[in-house]
Amino acid sequence: MHRILRFVAFLVLSAIPASLPAQQPGDPMQTALAQGDLYSSKRKYELALDAYHKADKAAHHGSAVCYLKLASVERKLGDFSAALDDTKKAVKVAGDDKPVALQAHLQRAALLVQMSGKPSDKKLREAEEELRQALALDAAKPLSHFNLGVVLLKQERDAEGLAELNACVAMPGVDSALEGDARRMIAAPIRARAPFAPDFSFTTHQNQDLSNASLRGKVVLLDFWGTWCPPCRESVPILRNLNKKICREVLSTRGREFGR
Repeated sequence: MHRILRFVAFLVLSAIPASLPAQQPGDPMQTALAQGDLYSSKRKYELALDAYHKADKAAHHGSAVCYLKLASVERKLGDFSAALDDTKKAVKVAGDDKPVALQAHLQRAALLVQMSGKPSDKKLREAEEELRQALALDAAKPLSHFNLGVVLLKQERDAEGLAELNACVAMPGVDSALEGDARRMIAAPIRARAPFAPDFSFTTHQNQDLSNASLRGKVVLLDFWGTWCPPCRESVPILRNLNKKICREVLSTRGREFGR
């Protein structure tokens, strides 16, 4: 079945650390990473991927940061298997660099959750283990507690999940946005297991104001996509055909009602 985007409780990622060994001007790895970052910022992900591969080659496959940047782009391109493999390599080569190793565990956990299905899916157990390793590196990081809480809720282990989320909001200096997400999850743990669209509002090309509040009570299909996403572009004809089919059915139903 072709992909239709669903909203699920998400894991949050912190920024990929940029902690690299001191580089000399013109260093090929540094140059390739900078080029990859530029392409990525412009959503030219295929070009970014090529640049990061060059950086990885220049680093003789020994840079965890290179692997993390590769995984980040591969995830955006929908190549989860490659991204999972690169996060595993990042964990291996990170060594004693705790910030980078922690980010590798967080990124790997997010991928496993995104690839998971039902609450008993073994990928959720694997994600839980990655997050526990992240906490072993830094138990005072609110983000790790939040993500572990979400994963536990997804496994229907609500008591344990809520304990982690409460630990997150109780930590000093917790980010306000992360705290808000945690509190909403604490109030309604089902958010971790059921599709919830985030709050949104926008003005259409026809100058119509739309928001999730204005659509409440109606059947609505939301498809969030980007021009840089190949699977998203492939879904456009399918959604157009679905729209035509629904419109025909609505008009046919109204015609029958009018003829009564």
